[in-house]
Amino acid sequence: MCAITTFKSTNATNFSVVTGSNNSGSFVNPTELDGVNDIMYSNGGTNILSRWTNVFGAVSRTNITLNNINATGIGTITHIKSSPNNPTTLYIGTSAGRVYRVKNANTITSPFIPDTMAVSAFGGRISSIEIRKAANGLDDTMLITQSSYGLGNSVLVTTNGSAGTPPTWIDIDNATLPDMPINWCLFAPVSKAQEVMLATEMGIFTCDNIFAASPVWGQSITGFANVRVDMIKMRSADSVIVAGTHGRGIFTTDKYTAPRANFSANKLVTYIAGPVQFFNESVKSTSWQWDFDNNGSIDDTTENPIWSYGTAGMKTVKLIVNGGVNSFTRNLYIQVLPNRGLPYTLAQGGNFESNFTDFGAITVSGSAWQRGSSLIAAKSGTASGTNAWVTDLTATNYSNLTESYLYTPCFNMSANALDTIQFFLKNAFEISYDGMRVEYSTDLGATWIPLSTAVKSGWYDYANPNNDRPFPQNQAYFNANNTGFNKKLFSISFLTGNKTVAFRFAFKSDFSATAAGAALDDFSISSTAITSPYQHIETALCSKSEYLNANDSVIFYSPNGKIMAVIKNQTAHNYGLTKVEIDGTGIAPRNYSINTTNQSKISGKTYAVNPSVNDTAGVYSAKFFYTNEEIQA
Repeated sequence: MCAITTFKSTNATNFSVVTGSNNSGSFVNPTELDGVNDIMYSNGGTNILSRWTNVFGAVSRTNITLNNINATGIGTITHIKSSPNNPTTLYIGTSAGRVYRVKNANTITSPFIPDTMAVSAFGGRISSIEIRKAANGLDDTMLITQSSYGLGNSVLVTTNGSAGTPPTWIDIDNATLPDMPINWCLFAPVSKAQEVMLATEMGIFTCDNIFAASPVWGQSITGFANVRVDMIKMRSADSVIVAGTHGRGIFTTDKYTAPRANFSANKLVTYIAGPVQFFNESVKSTSWQWDFDNNGSIDDTTENPIWSYGTAGMKTVKLIVNGGVNSFTRNLYIQVLPNRGLPYTLAQGGNFESNFTDFGAITVSGSAWQRGSSLIAAKSGTASGTNAWVTDLTATNYSNLTESYLYTPCFNMSANALDTIQFFLKNAFEISYDGMRVEYSTDLGATWIPLSTAVKSGWYDYANPNNDRPFPQNQAYFNANNTGFNKKLFSISFLTGNKTVAFRFAFKSDFSATAAGAALDDFSISSTAITSPYQHIETALCSKSEYLNANDSVIFYSPNGKIMAVIKNQTAHNYGLTKVEIDGTGIAPRNYSINTTNQSKISGKTYAVNPSVNDTAGVYSAKFFYTNEEIQA
């Protein structure tokens, strides 16, 4: 005997220990899960059946002593099988070659005497028990295998397993099956009711008809090594067989699987004319007919097509395989976001009260963006109306390792204008860790770029100096708490000239500690057309300071909201808080030196630029704005 630790998982990726694990059992311990009733059974030691209730919750273990009719115990359990017809009925095999039936295994108490399934022992160690699922709900057709040499009856079958008296067992081991231990057995699907598969010391053996007068066994190892196989299981959803070997890995076969259509896509939110890559994930498919909007018309017949939609909306996609043998439809699968002009107002959809499909959300992991009004204090309510976009409306806190996105429409910014993005944010994040940023795309969502990487008043508040945060180091984002809906705005005039500009809100959290999350409302983009190159230009004495970070491009507006300058940093140097000042005004020219000729005079309006962190080797370009009158003077 040895100490046994059992692990559980609900996603086949993350595993945790089942508390109260046995202190005794076999090196490879027989275990069976009744998934219907959330009960696990295992060998708990000599004569002991361990029952674990509420496996995926608060686990409780009970040890039950099993006795035979002579009250001497059943010995060491070598196999446990839960009936597919009645999961609370167990069949137990032992090292002494005995098979027992335990009814109502979910409620029995210790000690318990199970039914004996044979008058005498079979002679070897019981390695597996298989039961065919039946329409009448009875465990009539059963298989037993034994794992020993020199037995001559390593495989037995019965068709009256539910009989009150021990059933009649038929030996189906013969000369076509080599003398070797049989480790596991498996019935084929009901459509192949007479076929059986065995896991043996020499790979997989199969028989096409176990009820024939002389069943014929044959080795089935195409693409499979001649290696010991310890277990074979069938996935009920698609009849795929998985075989576990001793040291050579896990193998699968779709021998019994019927052609079945299935597919996925590389993006579920896209834009008009934006390419979507579809992936065929069908089983045994040889031809494909794609209907990308489920209108009955076949749009493509390649296996993994790329498709672009010409209209906005929710798209239902259908795939037909093998000329109609099977089909699969994903309803409302792809959301195509619309094209919009500027300005984009609250009434057009920015208040989230109308044109609901202007925005779309995608969750990579963790908590999703959801439209509505939360009752959780730190993200409750709205800035206006009855709807906001919230990270998980009803959850007290967002999940660890969240990555989720909220997408806007695609905007035409080709006009010469002064454009500003604006929204209202209420949030509570894990301080100095989790947060949100805004990203933009000019290629229909193929690539996304952060909308600034610097801390700025009215915009990002956390500089992100560390390398263990959800966003890349030194790329700023929203992290500070906003206890009410506070306005955030940023000039996007640098994107002027692009016909397809989209934005998305990226929310990410790290692996530990969470908070309430965020609520976002009243999204808009203001746009002031520049009908003249000299319109809305500042002429008065004033100054404005903005952060000029590495490779950053910053537009400086005066306190009056008029444009002063555009400075583009062409190096990785961070100039910090940089002040642009109009320190001279007027339309009359001024003397610059003692030379007072007209050729030596300068404009009445002058600018001064003062970075807080200078770099004499730095390279940047600066564009200063003058009115027509100032230039003519």
